[in-house]
Amino acid sequence: PDKETIKFCGGSDVNLIGDVKMADNGETKKFYKKFEKSRMLLKPCLNKMLVFNPAERISVDDAIAHEFFEDLHFEEDEPITSYVSAFDFDFEKYDLTIEQTKEEIYEEIMLYHSTKAQKRYLENRQKYPHGMLYLKYAQDKPNDAKEKIKEALKSE
Repeated sequence: PDKETIKFCGGSDVNLIGDVKMADNGETKKFYKKFEKSRMLLKPCLNKMLVFNPAERISVDDAIAHEFFEDLHFEEDEPITSYVSAFDFDFEKYDLTIEQTKEEIYEEIMLYHSTKAQKRYLENRQKYPHGMLYLKYAQDKPNDAKEKIKEALKSE
C-alpha cells in the first residue's frame, strides 16, 4: 500500500514498507512473477480486487462484471440481495445457552410453517427494528432496570 493508504488505515509508520520495490505499472515484483504466465485478463482483475484501501477496491458487482469472469457471468442467475436489518441478527448480541439457541432455531423454522408466526415476526420487526431479544435474554429487562433505579433512589 502507498503512504496515503497506510495513513487512511490508521498506520503510524508510513515508511514501514519502504523496502518494497514497485514495478513501473504498480505491481510488486513478486506479484508480477507469480502471475506472469497467467491469462492477460487475470492480472488487471486481481490488481483491482487486491487493492489494500477498501475505499479504492473494486466492488463485488464490478468484479463479477469484469472481463476475466465473462464465461462465468450470467446476470439472470446472480441474484442481488437487499440489506439485512439488525433485527435479524439480534441473537449475536447474547451468549445464548444451547437450550436458548434451540428455541431461537425453532422460532425461525416456524416462520416457514406458520402464518401466525410470520405475522408476529413482521409486527415485531416493525416495532423493534434493532431487535427484541433483550426482552428475553438481557440481564436487566427495560422494566426491571427502571424498577431497580426507583428502588435505589428510594433508599437514599
